[in-house]
Amino acid sequence: MNNQKTIKTSLLCLAAAVAMAAVMFFVPSALPEKRNEADTFRTETALSRTAEIICGDNIATAFIYKSRDDGAVVVTCWHTVQGHADTAQFRFYGKEEFVECTALIGYDPGYDIAIYLVPCDEQFDEMSVRDDTTTGEEVFLLGNSDGDGIALFSGKVSVPDDIVLCRDDTLASHLDNKNLPSLRVTAPINSGSSGAPVFDSHGRLAGMGFYQFFGSAERPVYDMNYAVPAAIIKSVVDVCEIQSGRVQRSDVTLRNYVASDDEMVTRRIYEVQFDGLWQDTVFRKSGGSIYAHRSDGVFKVASLAGKKIDTIAQLLAAAIDYEYRGGKLVLE
Repeated sequence: MNNQKTIKTSLLCLAAAVAMAAVMFFVPSALPEKRNEADTFRTETALSRTAEIICGDNIATAFIYKSRDDGAVVVTCWHTVQGHADTAQFRFYGKEEFVECTALIGYDPGYDIAIYLVPCDEQFDEMSVRDDTTTGEEVFLLGNSDGDGIALFSGKVSVPDDIVLCRDDTLASHLDNKNLPSLRVTAPINSGSSGAPVFDSHGRLAGMGFYQFFGSAERPVYDMNYAVPAAIIKSVVDVCEIQSGRVQRSDVTLRNYVASDDEMVTRRIYEVQFDGLWQDTVFRKSGGSIYAHRSDGVFKVASLAGKKIDTIAQLLAAAIDYEYRGGKLVLE
């Protein structure tokens, strides 16, 4: 009797396994194939927005921020075109020839941004901008590494809202020994990839590559790559639509250092101070918020120029909007 039960149980299990295998075989073929629209945008549309640059002896990368009736608004790094800005030539992805720029629309050396008008037959909507990335999320960079043409590099966000002290004598530019706001990523920003667009997994612009830190021969470091935050790029482009040429704004002093409190607990301090705005005020990032430290107390920054402020990049971008469009600094 027990043997019969065992055989019966085994047959039932076998029948169930066969039925399950049949379901797994037929159901996927019956369902429509899912298409990852984010991947399609990233690989196809994002590539078509990217360009190689030749400017003097420099090679670099650029990207189309949006189209206008008279051409494409193209963004790159100021340090790659500095000194030969009017001679920059662009070759869009998939094209054979370089084309000369129509005009240098505007630039902001302090944030390493240059904006060009370049002839382009294709039309592109204004980029969707991401200014709230999180540590660990995936990003994709399209760069002209070593002048070898546009290629895709992937990585992750290391620090979503950082301040980096640039140290690289080989740049021979204004960047050396200066603090800049940044998005830190592990995607490589090699020589030739300055100006490379950095996208999130949905194809939104997260930043523009401008600097890679190698450490020293004795103590090399890896995967420390920095991008200009997209929120700042958007504000600079918007200002250049109003006023061409160099962006005239208040100088900003940025600091990133380790400090200790009375209990000797070290912590990272991020500070921003505007030379021409909000005198006697130092803005500090703490616990995911920005606080205004003034002589009359410490206040959380709720909004600036109508924008909610949680990061250093958002603060700097909103300060540009404040100077050109007005608004209020709201403290809590």
